[in-house]
Amino acid sequence: MDLSQQSFVSFFMELKRRRSESGHPPSHATMLGGVPGDQQTYGALIHEEGGTFYARDSWRGRGDEPNEIHPVIEFMNGISRWHAEGGLMNALAHSGYRGGRCVMMVDRRLCANCHKRPELEQNGVVNAARALKLNELFAVEYLPFGPPSFRKHVWTPADLIMQETRETPDWAREMIARASLTA
Repeated sequence: MDLSQQSFVSFFMELKRRRSESGHPPSHATMLGGVPGDQQTYGALIHEEGGTFYARDSWRGRGDEPNEIHPVIEFMNGISRWHAEGGLMNALAHSGYRGGRCVMMVDRRLCANCHKRPELEQNGVVNAARALKLNELFAVEYLPFGPPSFRKHVWTPADLIMQETRETPDWAREMIARASLTA
């Protein structure tokens, strides 16, 4: 396992801890139909200027996430804004960070509303990244079956959707390695 995968595992272990403390089962349990009613996704977002944020689905009014939708991302589709991915972008908007690069990590696959619906202007993560004037976004999905594996995506303002990649950009590898797990 290379350094970036070790860093990914560290963040996903933190998400697993947060999930457990909230009384939710492991993310793979719901993906296999193991626990009816629990469809929670947990996520982390790291901004290159040092901010690390955490969120989960239906985040409004829970934990340390801002309680109101920030005007910068109000236009996110009605589904994505309440997903962990929307909560992460909302926390970033409330923090005041604009521009720069971000790494987003979620403990299950990105849904179509958050990831791949440009024809319907439903691509929630990309729309929020544009609104926040991000220069690049690297997203990592944890695939919980078998040994730790990850699906990676990269986005720049020239892209309509996030593009799947096998490589971890050097900037993302460095950001993840130096990020604090105690946001």
